[in-house]
Amino acid sequence: MSKLLRVVIDTNHIMSAILSARGASAKLIDWMTSEEDYFQLLISQPIWNEYHAVANWLIPDTKQHEKERILRVLLTQSEWIVPETQLDVCPDPSDNRFLECAVAGGAQITLSQKTSVIFHARST
Repeated sequence: MSKLLRVVIDTNHIMSAILSARGASAKLIDWMTSEEDYFQLLISQPIWNEYHAVANWLIPDTKQHEKERILRVLLTQSEWIVPETQLDVCPDPSDNRFLECAVAGGAQITLSQKTSVIFHARST
């Protein structure tokens, strides 16, 4: 049995998945709820706080059910990481929280729609 790919997903993908059931971002959530394990999502408290805060102001009333469903999936199916190192390498300080989680959790990939965020891969 192979090890699962360990992944950190930026907020923009999560919001895209809530707003549209089509596309790559929604597929990531579908993969998390399937019987087949495709990857392990890593999450930290600062990331959860950002997901929740952005969803609360961005997601319209018509998408509240989908917001709650996806946040529940993230809450229950993610591996919670407690980063011990603070980084200061991204132009947007909140992006550092995603990289901190990735480093602490041994992520192979950090997914973001922002071109300023470096995708990284580590061999395990």
